[in-house]
Amino acid sequence: RQEDAQEFLSFVMDQMHDELLKLEGQSSSLNGSKSFLVSSVEEDGWETVGPKNKSAVTRTQSFIPSELNGIFGGQLQSLVRAKGNSSATNQPYRLLHLDIHPDAVHTIEDALHLFSAPETLEGYRASVTGKAGTAKKSIKILTLPKVMILHLMRFGYGSQGSTKLLKPVYFPLELVLGRDLLVSPSTEDCDDKCWLPFLVARMQPALFSMMHF
Repeated sequence: RQEDAQEFLSFVMDQMHDELLKLEGQSSSLNGSKSFLVSSVEEDGWETVGPKNKSAVTRTQSFIPSELNGIFGGQLQSLVRAKGNSSATNQPYRLLHLDIHPDAVHTIEDALHLFSAPETLEGYRASVTGKAGTAKKSIKILTLPKVMILHLMRFGYGSQGSTKLLKPVYFPLELVLGRDLLVSPSTEDCDDKCWLPFLVARMQPALFSMMHF
């Protein structure tokens, strides 16, 4: 079975997480099934108050703590706003998956802004009213990891099967995350902006079509 670099990295990190838990005398198996997540709320979410005193029902999932997740683990918040109803889901991540296929995406910053851009949901049913309507969904960074991994999604799937995008994506020597990418009113260790030094593993364009790991 052929896998790309992101799948291979995710597999290695999952295995490292499991081994670290074993060294600490813990297990990543919950109720007999393999899991790396733990929910802080079983059934109902907590109602939290955000900017401009707007409240939202918030449900949170977290990684089972380990040394690996302490380095690479962060949290995203998915916020859905419908008329008279808002709900938020906090979910952990080790990699940020960035879509680079749109023509407007030329840089890492472009891909990050697209990642957090609001999306319109048609036919959304709010749990309070049960009626279908229009809602807005946005995803932002709630907490930053010590080391952030960005996955540039170069594979696309269409009528011709799987294709690989070879377009160049430019990146700065120092990545600055603006407030529009972060959950307000505050994100840990940030004021107006966050600076993240990072390392990019680069291959020559001619190798993109044949290299996977």
